[in-house]
Amino acid sequence: MNNKTGFIANWIAEQSLAEGKLTVKNFDAGEYKRHGGPQRIKNAGLKIVIKKGKGFMGADLAILSGKDKDLIAYSKVSFDTDGRTLKDVQAELD
Repeated sequence: MNNKTGFIANWIAEQSLAEGKLTVKNFDAGEYKRHGGPQRIKNAGLKIVIKKGKGFMGADLAILSGKDKDLIAYSKVSFDTDGRTLKDVQAELD
């Protein structure tokens, strides 16, 4: 393998390992915990960071990370979004 093909192979590997992120500015951490949110996040293969009181007008802020397809699927079920790409979903959540 020469340098050019090695570079391309590394770039492709990095792209497949890259994680997407969704930011939810109007999140309710209490409701999330009461309705089995932690288990659903785990089952979806996602990670979540919740910052209480840092969202819109004192709401909680949630940052979800994981594979784009998993984030899109989770947001369709949990946040009732219609977006086909992560950018579309984020626009709906803002």
